[in-house]
Amino acid sequence: MKLHKIIKFEVVCLLLVFIIVQNAYSLTDFDTSNNAMSINITVKRTVDFTLEYLPIRDIANFHIMATDNTDFMKKVYPLSDDGLVNKTDTDKIFEFTEIIDEFQNNDIKRNEAACKIMQRLKRFQFLADYVVGIAPQSFFADIGYENSTGLSCGLNAVLAQTNTRTTATHEISHDLADLCDEGDGSAWDRNNRDGTFCPNAEGPIPDLLDDDCNTNDGCEAFSIEPLTGQPDNTKLHNFMGSDNNNATSWVSNETYSILLNKTESSFFESLFFVPKRIMFSGKFVRSQSTGATNLTIDNTYILDEGFITTQNLSINNSKYEINLIDNNSNPLFNLRFNNSIVYDQKGTAEEVNGSYFVFIVPFNETLAKILYKENNTVKQEINVTANIPTITITSPSGSETFDKSFTLTWNASDLDNDTINYAVLISSDNGNTFSTLEIDYPNTTLTINSTNFVESNQYKIKILATDGINTGNDTSETFSIYHDIDKFLIKNASGSNIAWFGDAGNIVLKGVLEQNSNFIATNNFAFKIRNNLNDVLIIENNGSMYIDGTLQENQGTINVDMDRNEFRLKWNGEFKTNINETGYLFAKGTLTQNGNP
Repeated sequence: MKLHKIIKFEVVCLLLVFIIVQNAYSLTDFDTSNNAMSINITVKRTVDFTLEYLPIRDIANFHIMATDNTDFMKKVYPLSDDGLVNKTDTDKIFEFTEIIDEFQNNDIKRNEAACKIMQRLKRFQFLADYVVGIAPQSFFADIGYENSTGLSCGLNAVLAQTNTRTTATHEISHDLADLCDEGDGSAWDRNNRDGTFCPNAEGPIPDLLDDDCNTNDGCEAFSIEPLTGQPDNTKLHNFMGSDNNNATSWVSNETYSILLNKTESSFFESLFFVPKRIMFSGKFVRSQSTGATNLTIDNTYILDEGFITTQNLSINNSKYEINLIDNNSNPLFNLRFNNSIVYDQKGTAEEVNGSYFVFIVPFNETLAKILYKENNTVKQEINVTANIPTITITSPSGSETFDKSFTLTWNASDLDNDTINYAVLISSDNGNTFSTLEIDYPNTTLTINSTNFVESNQYKIKILATDGINTGNDTSETFSIYHDIDKFLIKNASGSNIAWFGDAGNIVLKGVLEQNSNFIATNNFAFKIRNNLNDVLIIENNGSMYIDGTLQENQGTINVDMDRNEFRLKWNGEFKTNINETGYLFAKGTLTQNGNP
């Protein structure tokens, strides 16, 4: 049995995404009187999930690597076109210097260092389905894996070296689908361990790697030119091999079938929606010097509604256990698990002398205590206190527009006088999904550098305040992040900014926009554009804008007619905004209303 596998998809959408034509590569019909043909079509539905990428050390090509790894996974995984989302919304650079020092001082082994790092990554982006740490080769060398390009530890978090586009897919597939390293019989056998998993690449002899896959490249696959860029039927190799040649990596028929089975309806059976969830994380690690197991428990956070899965959260003959007990001493939920296992892309499988864990399970309001056990012996008991921390976000208050750095502020208190720590989350889609900016943060102000964040006028901040278990939260009103540097500013009569048009094609108004308007300018106007007869755009001193036509946002190209009267804004040789003579407004970016220009 594979003991380290923990699958946690927290937000899942069901989509009809696959049409599979069975046995229909060629069809011959000699009966010209019958032009009808019957083809069996199977429709599959698969999960959607997110990949959160985090930079380890300052990597110049971090965003390129994140995009490349996601693009490869989209091509070889059975997911819809928009079923896999990659996110890079972070202003943090991870170093993990203290873990490197522990390893280099022989305080911990290399597999413990690797698993500890991946547990930190997963806990940081705890709402993501999978977390990918992108790191340079020097980082792998510093934790003893100088010959590795990727690592996984069964935590839904992986490490991938820069300049590889297949590694994230390879390592995630260990956790998601029990796939084993191909290309070397001994590596495959180490993955297989007791012969109860490794569904891929098994040969005619049970529990042995197929001879056809027994090369460093992995099992054979064949190209589809529009997807691979290689001529049709060129021999490629499955991405579960140890070959790092990005041009020759693809997916075998067998692996694709396994992935389809893992991501379709059979997985849905283990999913259910709960009104509240709770996240546990920590480690049971046996001391090399004393042999005793040391338990470290991180702050626990209670989360809002969402999907969870109980798949592989209760393993028989387990070494470790977490029990949730209600106020009548009845069990609410049990988690059972065993030692962690670290896999690298070269086929090495190393069992850690302990377990690193991150779990998200249903929360019940009657929770009174949490028991952490090793071999049925209680290592630690935590009791839930009476009061929940209260928190109020004071900035942003809503409608602000930021382009570089900005500061979050909030107030919090706890009637039990417990120490409060915070998880600071950010959303660019009006709160539908969140990414983590900080976790276990002790202060009530945080300055954020938004330079690498996506542009949006639907940002929200959410902050969780935990006393160790009880968790309060607050969510801000919406605000905007744009990266316009140069701006065409509109000021009112007193000299205050009421609107701007930016060099990225974004527009911010202090007031609102009225389209298809026949508004007639008053003496209170601040700016207007007029054709030969009429005003076609008017901005009043209150920051509201009126146009005779409509607004067209997110234009790929701003078309202009040099023979007509138009108001055009051009930066660095490119048109970013155009208002034509009939009052239609075209912008490469988006409009923010009720903003703070």
